[in-house]
Amino acid sequence: MISFGEGKYKVWLKEQGLDNGIVLIVGGGEVSHIGSVVLSEPIINTGKFSSCKSRVINVKGHKEEKIAKSFAENFCIKTKKPVLCVCGMHVNNATKKEIEILVDNADKLLKRVKL
Repeated sequence: MISFGEGKYKVWLKEQGLDNGIVLIVGGGEVSHIGSVVLSEPIINTGKFSSCKSRVINVKGHKEEKIAKSFAENFCIKTKKPVLCVCGMHVNNATKKEIEILVDNADKLLKRVKL
């Protein structure tokens, strides 16, 4: 597990490699949970990797899709494998600024990941 940030703004990543794919769990804040799930699959054209296609499921009222999609697609593009990302983080009564801090910490965490 790797993380970025402090206290209730800490965002963490757990990664499980499979024979043909990767499962990511991204959590943080005061309460980690299942908020959004993204499956990214590599698109192969004429035998070569060209991009990825993603499908999203959001739990009603949750807004972690952007973070989950960013992790799933980045891992998919770099590894050329299917990636499933489960993401959920919550800060009680969060202000807009606190949400921005969590999103920024998630972006910084993704940049620290060595693929």
